[in-house]
Amino acid sequence: MTVLLIDDHALFRESLVRVLQEKLPEAQYLQCGTSEEALKMTTQAPDLLLLDLNLGSDSGLSVLEEIRKIIPTIRTLVVSMHRDGHHVAMAMKARVQGFVTKDGSVATLVEAVKAVSGGRTWFEQDLVDEASRFITLPGAAEGPDTGDEFSDYRSLTGREQEVFLLLAEGKNVVDIARQMGRSSKTVENHRSAIYQKLGLSDRYELFAFARKLGLIP
Repeated sequence: MTVLLIDDHALFRESLVRVLQEKLPEAQYLQCGTSEEALKMTTQAPDLLLLDLNLGSDSGLSVLEEIRKIIPTIRTLVVSMHRDGHHVAMAMKARVQGFVTKDGSVATLVEAVKAVSGGRTWFEQDLVDEASRFITLPGAAEGPDTGDEFSDYRSLTGREQEVFLLLAEGKNVVDIARQMGRSSKTVENHRSAIYQKLGLSDRYELFAFARKLGLIP
């Protein structure tokens, strides 16, 4: 089995590969941090894709769509920092075979890898319960031209979605920059782009928008 890990954080990526090599030494592991590198690595015919949803300015699910054009049978396990229903629903709509969160245990990850590579699916029940609220909504089921709040949200890049959710959780720019390993200026630029794309003027409108999406109570 050949496993391709796509994640734009090199330290996490390399640590994860070391863990999997120890637990599942029979597999071959490839890794990369960008969509361009991922498409080049398809020449090595990976069987399993471990995919982050946010790849810098790219969406992991968009990269998956391109990879499937080359390897239609590839199986996919999302490994994400997000555990909200909207992101899980979007992944399920993209027909991934599993979803685990980065704050989970090594044992859970290994079990998920074994399940997905073995032809089964792996979704924790609490994530499925959260996703069920979004599965039938237009923005979860249709493309980016639905004309509703979900369409506007999907116009954000993967990194902007990440910043949006952290802002909606009440975190400030400094805290977000520290958590993401980015500069405060970079986060401020993402915030400005979010406000412009969503037509927001302040933090209160951002909170209201996030509530409409069901991302915060």
